[in-house]
Amino acid sequence: MFTPRDCEVFAYLYGQLKMNADLLEYLVEHCAQAGHTSIRYIETVALDWHRQGIKTAVEAKEYSAGFQKDAFAVMRAFGLGDRRPGNVEREYIERWFRTYGFTKELVLEACSRTLAAIHSPSFQYADKILSQWKEAGVTGMDSVRKLDEKRAARSKEREDKRPARAKSQNRSTTTSRIPTTTMRWSGR
Repeated sequence: MFTPRDCEVFAYLYGQLKMNADLLEYLVEHCAQAGHTSIRYIETVALDWHRQGIKTAVEAKEYSAGFQKDAFAVMRAFGLGDRRPGNVEREYIERWFRTYGFTKELVLEACSRTLAAIHSPSFQYADKILSQWKEAGVTGMDSVRKLDEKRAARSKEREDKRPARAKSQNRSTTTSRIPTTTMRWSGR
């Protein structure tokens, strides 16, 4: 049974956002199958679909299927393939694919780099990588390779600019003298 609040939300989606009955029916079905039956969640998904320009149930099904494939690819890349993404994880994945517009190849590369760097799955760490790539205008793996080359060149340049004395001090090991004392055995 729908509450008065539920009815208000559906009236808004139908009247103001011009979502037809088939789309609204699929919306509820889609959310319920994912285990989300709260009206707030349903409304959030509906607003996202509206922002994406989805007007029919067929478009919503295509959009959802594509996202689910992408989401499960990310979960598998992080070694989390035995479960669905949580709400926060889903938000990250949506940002990477929908907002940033990255390909699956780029997102999976960021996941791989995350695991290589910190040895555990971290959506926050992968998001930092992808945010930097977005800021740098990355469009594909060629762009990533160019960024990597620039970063390596800058790193080498910084290393070369360090004074020779500082370099040699970092390489040598310093030992401190520890005073030694002798202890006598008292035999007691």
